[in-house]
Amino acid sequence: MSRHIVLDIETLDTVATARILSAAMLWVDVDHGEVDVIKSMTLSIATDSQPDRTASAATRDWWGKQPLEARHAAFAAKSPIPLQNAVRMIAQQLEADPAPIWGNGSDFDNATLAHAFAQQGLEWPFRLNRCLRTLRATVDALRPGFRPPVRPPELIPHIAQYDARYEATCLAALLHALD
Repeated sequence: MSRHIVLDIETLDTVATARILSAAMLWVDVDHGEVDVIKSMTLSIATDSQPDRTASAATRDWWGKQPLEARHAAFAAKSPIPLQNAVRMIAQQLEADPAPIWGNGSDFDNATLAHAFAQQGLEWPFRLNRCLRTLRATVDALRPGFRPPVRPPELIPHIAQYDARYEATCLAALLHALD
C-alpha cells in the first residue's frame, strides 16, 4: 500500500500569498499504477475572508479565458467558507491522516497553503511536501519515452477536484514507472 495526498488549489494570483478560491485534497493509495481514492475534501473559499492575500489583474484576466465550468466552480460556488475555517479543517485532516502531500509545483499549491497556515498560526507539515513536476522530470530522465496518462475530457482543467484527480492518476503512473 502506497498512501499519498494529492493537493490542488485554484487562486487569484501566481504567488504563495494568493487569495485561494478552492482547495481539493485526495487521500489515495497508488499501487501498480492504479489509483484508489480513500477519501477526498473539496472546499470553496470566500475571497472576502482574505483581505491580506493577493490578487493580480493578469490572473483575473486569465480566469476570464477559462472554460465556463471552471469559472463557475471558482467564482459561483454556493456557501464558500472563510479561509480561516478552511485552513483549520485541512489542518485537522492532515493531522488525523498524514501522508506525503503532492502539489503540482514545488513553489505553489503546498507553498500557498503553508503561507495561509502561517497566517492562522498553524504549522504546515513541510516534511511531507512533495512535487509532481520534480517527479515528472525525474521519470523523464530515468525512463525516456514515458508518457503520462492523457487527461480525460470530463476532468475539466482548473476545477480543483478534477485537477487533483488527474494529478493522482499521473502520480500513480509516475511512481509505477520507477518500480
